[in-house]
Amino acid sequence: MESKIKPVHIANALMRIEHQCVGRMVVLEQLFEATLNRNTIDKRVEAVQTLLESQRERWGRLGENGDLRSSVLMTKVLPLIRTLLGADGAAFGSSPEWSSFSSPTALTITTDASDDGAGSFVHHLWTGSNDGDRLEILDLLNQLTAPEKDPSQLDDLSALLLPLVEGTKKKTAPLWGAEDISTKYSTIESSLRDAARDLAAYELKLKPNPIATLQRVVLLGALSMFRHASTRCLERYDSPERILLLDATGDRYSNVADASVRCVAQLISDARTYISDLLRDLLRAQNTNWHENPINALN
Repeated sequence: MESKIKPVHIANALMRIEHQCVGRMVVLEQLFEATLNRNTIDKRVEAVQTLLESQRERWGRLGENGDLRSSVLMTKVLPLIRTLLGADGAAFGSSPEWSSFSSPTALTITTDASDDGAGSFVHHLWTGSNDGDRLEILDLLNQLTAPEKDPSQLDDLSALLLPLVEGTKKKTAPLWGAEDISTKYSTIESSLRDAARDLAAYELKLKPNPIATLQRVVLLGALSMFRHASTRCLERYDSPERILLLDATGDRYSNVADASVRCVAQLISDARTYISDLLRDLLRAQNTNWHENPINALN
């Protein structure tokens, strides 16, 4: 709700769990050093020199000797690549390790944990709690982002990024430890799984641009995460069912947008009540007279 978790964070974690790997990106580390504004010009030039010494053949004439400070490689090409990778505002600092890239290939997956477990939730929702419950949308995601994809099958952006990585290394996915989706599906979870089935059927039938398909898959994952979180008080404490209006007009000042904001505000209010009730029940389980000495009950 405060722009902390972006769809690109969920995409990064979702691909990391699906492929159980992260990219080996020494070149990207050098690129980050070479394009970080707070670095001195000498430090940026040094990073470009290191990059060229180890990977000169990858850059062709861009890597020919000359004044690096004014070279096209340093002033235009490397900043452009960083801009592409950071199109969603999630590429930070001097190391790609803490970033989630706007990239459609698993070759650039990082260990960034900014999704706060959202990617794990979405993957488990689509994998299911029982054998045979895995949804086709995950197979579609796997196919679109596979790190070992034939170069002739790559989309344009993946082809551009391919020279910047040296393959992948294994990253085992964490075990699912939450109560939800552990043994059976609630009404909400079943409806969210139905939505994933519908989107997969649509994409497989239409076969549009692969990046557009990936964007819609990730967007559904983000909406599924939000919708599930917004219904905890409904399912756990029998609260009133709320309408969630999603505004896709692009006009933030319209009546529709205002109504959408009000729907979200109501959900946030419900969440506050839910957390309050949850804390009350936890305290009551420790001491039925907790309200007489709440500090003692907390301790």
